Amino acid sequence: MNEAELKQHLEAAEKSPKQIAAAVSGLPDKTLRYKPAPDKWCILEVLGHLADIEVVYAYRIRQMLADKKPVIAPMDGDDWARNLGYTETPPAELVALYGLNTWHRSSPANRTAEKRIGGKIIHYVCSTVMRS
Repeated sequence: MNEAELKQHLEAAEKSPKQIAAAVSGLPDKTLRYKPAPDKWCILEVLGHLADIEVVYAYRIRQMLADKKPVIAPMDGDDWARNLGYTETPPAELVALYGLNTWHRSSPANRTAEKRIGGKIIHYVCSTVMRS
């Protein structure tokens, strides 16, 4: 990925919380909880995932910057959706958390750090060495 592509992705990520908030604002509870299939997420679960994955990304960025040989541990999004109360959390709170976590992860200091990431990263699931 070149610098222009990175900038484009970062700008899109910064806009995403506002777009998500507009998309779910005013939706009825029945719609927020609707699952298109038993093994698919409802909107509330997607919102919770978006909020939490920003925390995961922020941590992983710090790992890549600080650790000599960062190991990226896997996460099971389905387990997180099942066990972290996404469907019990008000949608406005999930959207606010997503926005705050996105802002923190993409703050100017972290954006500069994202550009500096280099070296080896070991992905836990497949033990693959990736170069960023």
